[in-house]
Amino acid sequence: KLLAEHFIPTKFNAESGETVSFKGQNFENRNYSPTPRKSTHDFAIYIASTQQGLGYPTMVFLDEELNMIQPISGYLVPSQLEPILTFFGTNTYKTTDWETYFKTFKSQLSQ
Repeated sequence: KLLAEHFIPTKFNAESGETVSFKGQNFENRNYSPTPRKSTHDFAIYIASTQQGLGYPTMVFLDEELNMIQPISGYLVPSQLEPILTFFGTNTYKTTDWETYFKTFKSQLSQ
């Protein structure tokens, strides 16, 4: 429900051979080979260059102008993901820091 209300989920394969256009720039996987798929797409490198490394899987949250808000690396279960989705999806991150928000967060997931 949170994803449908607040986000446009998009999946990206960091080893794909497709060209990706983002904010007027084209990104490619210059070393792409269908077998074995070991090369990293330039778009993933671009995202990683804005942070201190990036692991798989990673969710990248963007604002309405496609500016990166925050990447979140690693697999998360629903109870871990819910506060993050609410924090970014309701734009709470614009007015409240994470620590303050998380202290008062109340889950809406069925227990």
